[in-house]
Amino acid sequence: MIDFQSQQEVVEKPVDTLSGVAYLNIDLMKDIQSGTSGLADLSKSASVSEVDKAMQTIYGELVLDKTSQKGYANFLEQIIMQEEGAILFHCFAGKDRTGVGAALILSLLGVRQADIVYDYLLTNTQRQETNHKMTTFAASQGMTREQLLALDRLLSVDETYLGHAFSNIKENYGTIQTYATEALNFEQDKQAYLHKLLLTD
Repeated sequence: MIDFQSQQEVVEKPVDTLSGVAYLNIDLMKDIQSGTSGLADLSKSASVSEVDKAMQTIYGELVLDKTSQKGYANFLEQIIMQEEGAILFHCFAGKDRTGVGAALILSLLGVRQADIVYDYLLTNTQRQETNHKMTTFAASQGMTREQLLALDRLLSVDETYLGHAFSNIKENYGTIQTYATEALNFEQDKQAYLHKLLLTD
């Protein structure tokens, strides 16, 4: 089990570990200034447009920040070392840090970007009930309508968020393969092995 949460998130809401299942915490946003604590503040005071801008920035930083790159590099290494069984990876809501991680794997496997985005956007359907409970509770605590709209946006995903990560990779590295090689030390032989491990004929 790979957990992308910050130490603060893990302390505030401990992860349920399973007997016989190895647990690894990789704090991807440790050195990102607009990290998890910034998002918490954003949910209380921002507008929808401010949330969009902040989320696009965070997604861009997730693929360019050196600490985040080291984290995703470790993540990919863990995947190719896991020849049997499975790896569960998650963050707080399972949409941003996890979404970028899933997008990296799928991209390296040759999945079309449009299909990756489609899969990513299913998050909004899958989280609809949970998000509704959270916004309902926030409303009971006195949040304004504008704050509730911003919170709902913060709990959701948008094509522009993941698109910002993809565009940052393209602008700085050209291709996902070059990005994996140069930024994540995940060279071509490892990429080929990932194909062999996860794809069937």
